[in-house]
Amino acid sequence: MVWSGRPGYVPAPVFSTDQLTIYSHHDRQFPGLIDPPRKIADSQHYDLDQAIRRFAHPEEFDLVCIGCDASENNKVRNLSAFSCPKVLMLTDTHHLDAKPISVALDYFNSEPFDAVVSLYNRDHLRWFGGRPGVRLGWHPCLTVRNIPREFSDVRRPAVSFVGNWRRSHPRRKHLMEKMIKDGIPFLAEKLNALGSANLYASSLLSFNCSLNNDLNMRIFEVISAGGCLLTDRLSEQSGLDQLFTEDQDYIAYGNYLELKEKVNLYLADPSRAIEIARNAVTKYRENYQPEMLVNNFIEWALEQKHPASNFNDAVVNCEGSVFNQRLDIYQRAMQLQLHNEKVQVLAIGRRAAAYLDDLNGLGRVYGFILETEQHSGNDEKKPMHQPTVTLQRAAAENWAMVVADSDQPHRLASSKFPVDNTFPV
Repeated sequence: MVWSGRPGYVPAPVFSTDQLTIYSHHDRQFPGLIDPPRKIADSQHYDLDQAIRRFAHPEEFDLVCIGCDASENNKVRNLSAFSCPKVLMLTDTHHLDAKPISVALDYFNSEPFDAVVSLYNRDHLRWFGGRPGVRLGWHPCLTVRNIPREFSDVRRPAVSFVGNWRRSHPRRKHLMEKMIKDGIPFLAEKLNALGSANLYASSLLSFNCSLNNDLNMRIFEVISAGGCLLTDRLSEQSGLDQLFTEDQDYIAYGNYLELKEKVNLYLADPSRAIEIARNAVTKYRENYQPEMLVNNFIEWALEQKHPASNFNDAVVNCEGSVFNQRLDIYQRAMQLQLHNEKVQVLAIGRRAAAYLDDLNGLGRVYGFILETEQHSGNDEKKPMHQPTVTLQRAAAENWAMVVADSDQPHRLASSKFPVDNTFPV
């Protein structure tokens, strides 16, 4: 395992007692081992074969896993020296860079990976299906540390939160500040894993706000400790509702008004929140404990079991400039969603309208089609569930982004569209 992080932040998943784990930021400076502590290289772009030969021969490994995020860290080389399966594990591909998926995709294309696994962003797998024979898999939250707590019906009537709420999480910060301003009893802490589990287990509600519609670790951490999860409503493509059921296993909100309404509702009737927490922790213990997730992943990676985890049928089926264009549009919409509560995208033309389907996995991005465009013929993929708007209304709206067929310049010129965020296709 070559993990893209620091040992004290998000520890790498452990698949075997014989596992050799290299952290990309050992001591925040260089790649290295933990036990025994040892420096591997001065750079994140090192030859993995050369780095591990002092400990073992490449032929001794059954599986090589490389953690990969949107940064330029942990891009190890020469994976062809290993004959065993090589798996790219996608972590933070929803922020850190203006084109986070492209950064990971460039690395994927530069080394002979046999499989790609997404841990937090199931919808991002669709962009990694261009290489024949590579398996795509979704194995959510393998990195979660389970710290079970004794379930209690006696809880503090408050909303608790553990984590980062500073500048890098603008939406989360905004929602937290509004709850505090409105007098909602709110506890924001910075705690270790044990302290976090204790807080979740003893609070009536535990707040979560994803950074960018990602299935983050806090969802599992709250539920596994017996907390009642209060989280932003993720898109269908996130996979959350394949794991847990809204209003039965967790509470969801779409905006601040709904968040405030739900908080007041459950603070007034704590037995309902406790019932939801009990349902969720029971389901977690029966289906999603770390050893179960690890076993499923190993069987999937080495024995090709668990076909339900495969996502090769959800890939983007196009190549070259069209693929790059679609990915650029998706990543720009994702960046806009990171900083805005609601992102409106207008499509002008048949080709542009078809591109809106790519954005369905972004929960706060809303696509509209210019009403005058008719979709005919079988050569264009028709958009699903996208509302239409008239040219008059389109001209009056503030569009965060416009995607337009390149033969529609007269429509672009006739309205106040954002030039910097207009994509001709």
